[in-house]
Amino acid sequence: MVGRKIIVISDSDDDDVLFAPRPPSLKTKDSTVQKTKFRNLHPSTMAGRKIIVISDSDDDDVLFAPRPPSLKRRNSSELPLERDLTKLKKESDEHKKKETLLRSELVGFQNELALLRSPLTNAASSKAHVPMSKIEVSVACEVCMIKMWTPYILECGHTYCQSCLQNWFSQTLVQHMTAHPNHNPNQPPHGAEMHLAYGQYYHYMPQPQYTCPTCRKQVRNPPVENFNLKKVVRAVASVQGEASPKKAETGSSQKQGKAKSKALAEREDPWSGFFRKGN
Repeated sequence: MVGRKIIVISDSDDDDVLFAPRPPSLKTKDSTVQKTKFRNLHPSTMAGRKIIVISDSDDDDVLFAPRPPSLKRRNSSELPLERDLTKLKKESDEHKKKETLLRSELVGFQNELALLRSPLTNAASSKAHVPMSKIEVSVACEVCMIKMWTPYILECGHTYCQSCLQNWFSQTLVQHMTAHPNHNPNQPPHGAEMHLAYGQYYHYMPQPQYTCPTCRKQVRNPPVENFNLKKVVRAVASVQGEASPKKAETGSSQKQGKAKSKALAEREDPWSGFFRKGN
């Protein structure tokens, strides 16, 4: 700043141009006093004004000191931004509150939907999975309460295992044989000429009154093997780890020598001793 003048220019037309005192040369005796005067320029007099430093030398350029920003103008430009920022923060808080409320409502709706679906799910699962105990009752004989490995169905619709029906019919046959010792359902009268009269003879002769063990309805025809139920019984047994009694006997070493006799016995009619053939 040595050898230069400082000119302060105001923005207002009413203000005069202020010439700051020229800083003294370092060689000047009163340099300390001049510097003090230059520094004592009050900031209020410098606000809003431009400072131009003019050098005594022609080679030096004119230096423009930066103009300090006006405090009022800075506040007026920042005020709208601060208002917008406050407004955005307020809107953000409101959106967060609404989001929390909507999330709580969503959780409530989900819980209500789960309660409505639970009866349907339980009903579907109960239908899809039948308890094994109910199936066991369906495949068990009502007389011996054992799986019907060889089930036979009667005219009335009831089904029993072969051995139980044979025992039941045997009791009736014994009682009938006691009253009619000559009864033989499969032996016709002697003499070829009597074969034509055998049908009429059979109907006139008293016959055993076989009945169903449950409903006591009369059984006039031999029982019929229920093959569908037989498959179900074996399927249930396989799930429970059981094997058919006949298969176990066939696989044993004691029964291997009697395979032919057993095959012949299986081909025989199990009801021939109770009902007339072709009845």
